[in-house]
Amino acid sequence: MRRYGGRNVATYVIIALMVVGLLSSIARNASQWIIPVVIFGLVFLLYRFPPSTWRYLAGRYRINGLFGSSSQANGRKSKRAKFRVIRGNKQDDDETPKYH
Repeated sequence: MRRYGGRNVATYVIIALMVVGLLSSIARNASQWIIPVVIFGLVFLLYRFPPSTWRYLAGRYRINGLFGSSSQANGRKSKRAKFRVIRGNKQDDDETPKYH
C-alpha cells in the first residue's frame, strides 16, 4: 500500500467509511443521537473543567470582572508586613531546665 503522511491509504478509506456511516445514521434517526451527544458533552466538560476548579474560576472572574477592581487589577502590589518575634521574660516550658 502507498503511504501518505505516515499512514496507509486503507486507514483513510476506513475513516471515510466510518464518517459516512455515522452521518447516514444521524440523518435517518437524529433523535436517537441526542442523549448520547449530551452525555458525551457533559463528560467532556467535566473532564476539561473539573468541579474542583469551579471555585477558582468564579473567584478569578469576580476579581477581574464584576465586583469592582482590586489592588492587583490596578497594577499596584500590596506591601507584605514584616513579622518579628518579641522575646519576653517568661520562661519557656519547652526548654530544658538550667540546672538538674
